[in-house]
Amino acid sequence: MRYDTRDDKTILKLLSKKIDELGRKPTLGDIQADPQLRSVQFRKRFGNLNKAIDLANNLRTKPTQKPLNEKERLVLALLNEINARGYMLSRIEIDYCPRLEDSSVYEKCFGGWDSFLDYLNARFPSLRVREPSRECIISSLKLKAAEQPSSTVKYVDVVQDKRMPKNHCYRQVFGSFKDALCAAGLSTTRRSDDEFLVLLQCKAEELGRQPTAHDVDADESLPAYKTYRERFQKPWNEILKLAGLNQMPDGHRQALNLDKEKKRAQAIEELQNVAKRLGRAPRYSDLSRATELSHAAGYYIDHFGTFGAAVRAAGLVPIERVTITDAELVEELRRKANELGYQPTSSEVDRDPGMHSSATFYHHFGKPWAKSLMAAGLGDFPTKPEFTTEQKKAAAIKELKAAAERLGRTPAFNDLKTRTAGMPHNAYYYAQLFGSFPEALRAAGFNSTKRKRTPRSPH
Repeated sequence: MRYDTRDDKTILKLLSKKIDELGRKPTLGDIQADPQLRSVQFRKRFGNLNKAIDLANNLRTKPTQKPLNEKERLVLALLNEINARGYMLSRIEIDYCPRLEDSSVYEKCFGGWDSFLDYLNARFPSLRVREPSRECIISSLKLKAAEQPSSTVKYVDVVQDKRMPKNHCYRQVFGSFKDALCAAGLSTTRRSDDEFLVLLQCKAEELGRQPTAHDVDADESLPAYKTYRERFQKPWNEILKLAGLNQMPDGHRQALNLDKEKKRAQAIEELQNVAKRLGRAPRYSDLSRATELSHAAGYYIDHFGTFGAAVRAAGLVPIERVTITDAELVEELRRKANELGYQPTSSEVDRDPGMHSSATFYHHFGKPWAKSLMAAGLGDFPTKPEFTTEQKKAAAIKELKAAAERLGRTPAFNDLKTRTAGMPHNAYYYAQLFGSFPEALRAAGFNSTKRKRTPRSPH
């Protein structure tokens, strides 16, 4: 297809196409080899070839302006106002700004005010939209005062107005709400009893129950528990009754019940994890070997009454207790001794998932452990050999290498923090044997893993 090369725009389009074909800036030789461009006098038309290439590139990269959607329009208008003022605006400032839509428009467009703040925080994290500046708080307080010129701005008015900065910001930025009012040039008054009670009602609504003394002291936006007692000269239950909160769920009892339920749920989950690993319901003796558990076996009995009840609460069927004879225990202990080549210790028996626990042997033969060994006829059997430090280090190096092969990487301290069936020792043993855990890794031929430190915030 032949193009009319008498038009400059057509020439630049052909040149732009040539740049796309070559993937680079065309040379004079490339132009001469093109049947449509070789006849063009670039010096006469554009000054020279390089200037023509620049014009062609500008033609290629010229952006096409898309119409702004509603969200982009609202955000762009707000960003212009933020740039003009130098800080993020509160809702009340947006409502009173003549160049912006009402905050309700932002709320409707983004599906809620918090969703709008999340959107801004994701796109412009430097704005710190949830941390109002000093200027923002002062401006918001002045606008609030202008709404009620006949009375002073009270803390309860600010707490109940969703357009104002959050309650904790006044103490965080100024030290107290009173100091914030002073900074804004507004008069301050002492809180009334009704204001104290309204603040308690707001806290109760937030918690969904009666606030406890701990809840009040933990919330920096509220007066302290001691302040309430000194103001009303009544017990806490009477103060809650004055605030009309005596019909709400009791905070202490609810907190205790929630904590108890949480612990029961955690205990059930741990027992289910042990059962999943064993492929059956766990016995009481299995708990001493289980690494998934965060508590001793007695903890589960305390929460459920009996170990069988704990197993049933986890949705498992308890294994019926089978009476084991002395002869069977003796056979188990002899088999273990033949496997090791010396008298097994009680800890080695406990670590073996195929054996009954040492507690079972103590129950049948009594304490100390030597009585079980004598009952099994292992009195003349060699005792556990004492290894030299060098032998212990050689065995530890093999264990660390086996752990690295199992993990597919250099083992970290936390990987070996607890002893498992595959690892006869934990990380503390290797650290004590070699002086430190990194030294143990270096002895095994690994580069010690350096702990990554999170950089401290400059603020």
